[in-house]
Amino acid sequence: MTGAATKKLRQMNPQTWWLLVAVLIVGAVLVRMDPAAVLVDGEVHIRDTDTLRRLVRLEAIDAAETYPVVETMDGYPSGTVIHFTLPWDWCLRSIQPIASWFVPGAKSYEAAAVVSGLLFSVMSLVVLLLGCRALLGPGPSLLAGVYYAFSSHIIYPGKFGVGDHQSLQQLLILGALLAWLSVSSGRRARWLPQAAGAALGLAVWVSTESMLFFYIWALAAVVQLALTPQSERATLARALHAFTLAMLAALFLGHFAEHRSDFFTAELDKVSWMQIWQCGTFALFTQLLRLPRFHSLAGIGLAALSALAIGVAPVLALSPLRTGLFAKLDTFASINVWLQNEIAEYTGIRTIAGWVRSESWLVLGLPIFLFGTLRLSDLPRPTRAALVAVALATFGLGVWEAKLAHLFCLTFAIVIGAGASGVVRARPTWLVAGAFAIVAAGGLTALPAPRSASKLGQNDRAWQPLYGQLRDKSQGKLKGAVLASWDLGAHFMYFAKLPVVASGYHRNIAGIRDSYRILLSQSSERASALALLEARGVRWVVIDCYDYRVFTVAPPTIGRLPMTQQQAKDSLLTRLRDTQPVPGFQLVATGPVADIHGQEQFLYKVFEFTGP
Repeated sequence: MTGAATKKLRQMNPQTWWLLVAVLIVGAVLVRMDPAAVLVDGEVHIRDTDTLRRLVRLEAIDAAETYPVVETMDGYPSGTVIHFTLPWDWCLRSIQPIASWFVPGAKSYEAAAVVSGLLFSVMSLVVLLLGCRALLGPGPSLLAGVYYAFSSHIIYPGKFGVGDHQSLQQLLILGALLAWLSVSSGRRARWLPQAAGAALGLAVWVSTESMLFFYIWALAAVVQLALTPQSERATLARALHAFTLAMLAALFLGHFAEHRSDFFTAELDKVSWMQIWQCGTFALFTQLLRLPRFHSLAGIGLAALSALAIGVAPVLALSPLRTGLFAKLDTFASINVWLQNEIAEYTGIRTIAGWVRSESWLVLGLPIFLFGTLRLSDLPRPTRAALVAVALATFGLGVWEAKLAHLFCLTFAIVIGAGASGVVRARPTWLVAGAFAIVAAGGLTALPAPRSASKLGQNDRAWQPLYGQLRDKSQGKLKGAVLASWDLGAHFMYFAKLPVVASGYHRNIAGIRDSYRILLSQSSERASALALLEARGVRWVVIDCYDYRVFTVAPPTIGRLPMTQQQAKDSLLTRLRDTQPVPGFQLVATGPVADIHGQEQFLYKVFEFTGP
């Protein structure tokens, strides 16, 4: 390097260096996204089930004249109104015209689905970098960005071909959290509380799972209030009230858009009066806090009790409301049996090894980072305490349910930056923080990379032709449903254009239960199984010869005791898999031979149900 070039490098200001490193961090994410994931032999292959189900929904909306749409293909013949919502639909529709330039050959909304995860995950990373820079300074923001960039919670949703709404949900929650931390740190921009509240309200509209973060934020806000000097509580109360009103406005907008034909509905899994009621109760609490009599610690407690009494008492006192609420909770509890029995991400992370796999080895330093955050003098003490409370609560969510660990990841990234600064008692220079970031990045990149999807696995390639075969055999008509494993439901709906009995979504839990009742039926239960097959309009029965777990995980879902070995052998599933003669079922196709549990056998078998 020449002397002149060296001199120019030395003259570069810290802002330029920060931008260069930030660009490198974003670039590292782009490299990890694996653009070959969905482009195989010149064709688009989307594997993500949620993405395929979203594409099915978009096509159904396009074909319908009213909204919401009852999709008869899912849970045939009665159909399902899925819990997906409009914001992510709008995002995909907006992206589609431009995305189609980069994904030639894609059909329907595939191009938007291919690039949307990448786009929104990178946007989340940029928001984190900029928000942490304003809040903590350049060095800590780079440290937070490095962790977040290599986290599986941004890599997986950001892969090409993963057009899941979680990318938008993460962006909105992260923006809400950073904006609120800025407000509570003394930044008095008039629009910040409203922006934070609107972002969280939109996140709830995207997925009511975000209500869990709202509960955590509300708890942290109370902690923050308690630690704020009494003379300053009025200012914080006004900001809290502005936040909550903006969130309420977003929830009202979502409710009006989603429930045009059922204005008074209240649902746990879709934005509705259920979420508006809860947010409204907290808004009442923040309104009371604006009154001087509620500024003391005792007053805060009184305001909380008063808001709860006014908000909750009518629901518990009025029998129709109380009955409806408990009925929905009972339904959710029964659905949760299926979720936790069969879907790994709905079980908790309860081991150190599990957390290291989820968040890298840096999670072992969580106590140190939390300690450093509490010592960080750059943030007011109430804000530090609130951030630690959010981190601990979101960590608890991950212990309860692995799927929710992505909420902890958002907070942990900020805590890493804040905690590293607090540990050394002073804001580190960009050089010190950069060195720490390199060490952290080295450790993170040494971990096994997320499983690449650049090549379709043998099983995926084997299943792909089946969808076309059944579509051709059905002659393009929605005549007869497919009875198959629920995790293949979206694939049959999208690729084969055929209705299914069961899909992997809780709103079609009746279809999942009926499919289990049919497949696990004994010879003595033939009449009831045939009645279900006819009621469900089944024509094709697809047996996954690889799946033996169904005999252990399915019985609790339909309220049965665990199956004995003899009952498993006598089930319709086993008799069809072993190609035993079963009246009314004709073998029409088989998959390739594969090594399944140490035996060479067909990967799948397809039967046509011809009637009793």
